[in-house]
Amino acid sequence: MNIAKMYEAQKALRDRINYQGKDRYEKLVLALMVEIGEASNEWRGFKFWSQDQEPRRKKLLEELVDVLHFMLEVGIESGYRKTDWKMGYVEETITRQFSEMFVLASELIVEFEKERVHIGLVSYFIGLIKMLGFTWGEVEEAYFAKNKVNHERQDGGY
Repeated sequence: MNIAKMYEAQKALRDRINYQGKDRYEKLVLALMVEIGEASNEWRGFKFWSQDQEPRRKKLLEELVDVLHFMLEVGIESGYRKTDWKMGYVEETITRQFSEMFVLASELIVEFEKERVHIGLVSYFIGLIKMLGFTWGEVEEAYFAKNKVNHERQDGGY
């Protein structure tokens, strides 16, 4: 996994978008939480009321890549770019894994030790990727494909 290359690609997109509002960080964290929610929605495993528990794997991977996108953004915004993402914390259930990611994402707003929280969030994300049966290669390939789409969207005035 080439995290340094992902940070470079994310920074290029970030520089292109060039949003300078004072609320940038809070908007990034909110976007991160929304994407975690969208990924959990595509997983479907928490929907005990539905007989359809089958994850939408393609869409799930896309949403996980959006989570990664905003985790990288938060790292860039906060000035830390840890690139040795090898650990992967795994909870007892995928539901709990998603829930812990929500907790950590909200702590990015109130916690003073944001780097520690970000490292924890990355660890839970890596664990989630494993729990959902994706490889890091799949995530990396999907990330760069989505990054290209995001640049194309900017070309079109998205």
